Amino acid sequence: RSLEGWHGARVDRRALVDRANVVVTSVDPQTVLSVGNGQTAFTADVTGLQTLNATYLSPPLLTQTHADWGWHVTPPPAGVEPLRFTEAEISARNHSARYPVLQPKLAAETAWLRANPHRLSLLRLFLRRTDPRLPPIAPSDLRSPRQTLHLWNGTLTSSFELDGAPVSVVTAVHPSLDALATRVCSA
Repeated sequence: RSLEGWHGARVDRRALVDRANVVVTSVDPQTVLSVGNGQTAFTADVTGLQTLNATYLSPPLLTQTHADWGWHVTPPPAGVEPLRFTEAEISARNHSARYPVLQPKLAAETAWLRANPHRLSLLRLFLRRTDPRLPPIAPSDLRSPRQTLHLWNGTLTSSFELDGAPVSVVTAVHPSLDALATRVCSA
């Protein structure tokens, strides 16, 4: 945990990393935090889940869940033939390679190829009230939100008050598996 610093001083690595933890204290559609392992990622709003997804719908800040294996291809629209798209040979520094380049006459094919394949959001995990007669949780329903991305262990802790009750959520992704874990506690 500690390293010998210059002149024999000890450096507390954990304290050094903890000083850089990211803290969010309000519902901000421009601020989402993610946990992941390089293969799987879960992006959360201030609830620690994806409860306020409609608040974060302006790309690129969508609250989504991705994994390396989660890809999707949409079929080409009628009249779009991706095989008509060709690559151009580009030469530089005594090396030639084929690259896709913009072809104005094939705008529809270019648009389809740029969008496919694409990552698929695998799930949406959110809180909801137990009484189905009550409306979905809205940003204005949360009191005193506080969320911390702990850089040392890669966990996300969130706390807030909802309908007068304290709520805490811990969110994490397994370090090497495509597995998401959450713990939700409420009175």
